[in-house]
Amino acid sequence: MGGPGSDSDCSLAKPGFTSGDSSLVSVNTGCLHVNSSTKKGRRLQLCQMISLPFIPILALVAQTLIILLGAISSQREAATIENQVDLTVEVGRLLSALQQERLEIAMHIFQGKDRLELSSYFGKTDDAIRNTTAAFTSKYDSWNSIFGSKVNFMDHLSLLSMKRLSVLELNEKTDREDDEAIKEIEWYNIANDLILDQLSTRIRDTSSTHAWRNLIAYKYIIKSIENFSISIVYGLYYFGRGRLTAYSYARFVRFDSLAYDYLNASQQFSPLIFRDYANFMKTFQHTQNMSITRGHIYNNVNISGNKEGAGIYYEYMIAFIDELRTYQERLRDVILLAVQEDLQDATQKQTLSVGILILVIMISPVIVSLITNATQTIQAFSQVLVEKGTEIKRERRRCDRLLSQMLPAPVIKALKERRKVPAETFDSVTVYFSDIVGFTNISSKSTPLE
Repeated sequence: MGGPGSDSDCSLAKPGFTSGDSSLVSVNTGCLHVNSSTKKGRRLQLCQMISLPFIPILALVAQTLIILLGAISSQREAATIENQVDLTVEVGRLLSALQQERLEIAMHIFQGKDRLELSSYFGKTDDAIRNTTAAFTSKYDSWNSIFGSKVNFMDHLSLLSMKRLSVLELNEKTDREDDEAIKEIEWYNIANDLILDQLSTRIRDTSSTHAWRNLIAYKYIIKSIENFSISIVYGLYYFGRGRLTAYSYARFVRFDSLAYDYLNASQQFSPLIFRDYANFMKTFQHTQNMSITRGHIYNNVNISGNKEGAGIYYEYMIAFIDELRTYQERLRDVILLAVQEDLQDATQKQTLSVGILILVIMISPVIVSLITNATQTIQAFSQVLVEKGTEIKRERRRCDRLLSQMLPAPVIKALKERRKVPAETFDSVTVYFSDIVGFTNISSKSTPLE
């Protein structure tokens, strides 16, 4: 029974053989082929399991942060535009007062308007300056918030009283040239240009708000009103003197053309102005008179001085400018409404983004805990399976060893392959008879394997 084949099988089945253990215990898993049977491998596997779910979470956090930063930027932009448009309210009143005073001085020079009546307009302008200064002292700290380093505007404005006197004194001279008076009135043009330049700089063109087209139209309508106001001065000159000099004619053509260019441009950017202006010109009773008078001035036809005609021209041009100012106010309301909508939208985006971030921060520890527990449970179960597999392998080797001691190797092989074991003939056999003392008692206390 203990032939050479049996000795070979027994030597392969010694307890020190570990090839079967290695095949069961050394299991590489994951994209990094981590050996989960070791302590280090289990830690790496746990890190993998935790990091994988956080890839989409980090992408969500990054996207939310981008939306949040965009909302904050939009909110700041909208708030800035709101302040800028609000700034034009008081400054616009000052601008209107200076424009009106310029027209009244032109009426005084070319139409002989009463000087006492003119003084009342001086008082209105002074009130507008005081009100604007007071408003910006409380809202924007100082005039420098508007004009920055443009201290020349303050220097220019400080000459207002002196300029009024010089214009009035010049008008009393009989030997003066009309162009001299016009050049004195141009002081108002410079003051208004300084205001318009700063307003144009402060009211920025931006595409981050829905109001950007209306913002451009708003600036253009303000500039259109200013240029119309200047052109009226030369219109009064024409009616008062019957003809424009070459200098004054060139100035009228320039400012009148700019006024209509800005008006047309504002209509391109604002459907509101386009619609309302078209309706106004259809119903305005002096539309035809405006066109005819404009043609006369462009032709510079020599006429006799006509105070009555100048008064009519002045009245319907003032009505025309007042209509343009209503467009300015409507545009301001539309812009502020759009800005409020942008602010609300930005606030909602910020609230939603912050809510998502808080939710992710709150859920992340729960996800980590669940994944950790699940991974540790799987690792523990895997470890149990490995141990059970190792134990089964060990028992199988023990059974093979016992069989190899009891049966010849060919018989064992046939039995394992579930084939019929053929009968064999041997020339000689040895029969060993023995007896174990107390075998029955020992068997009753032993397991079947023992």
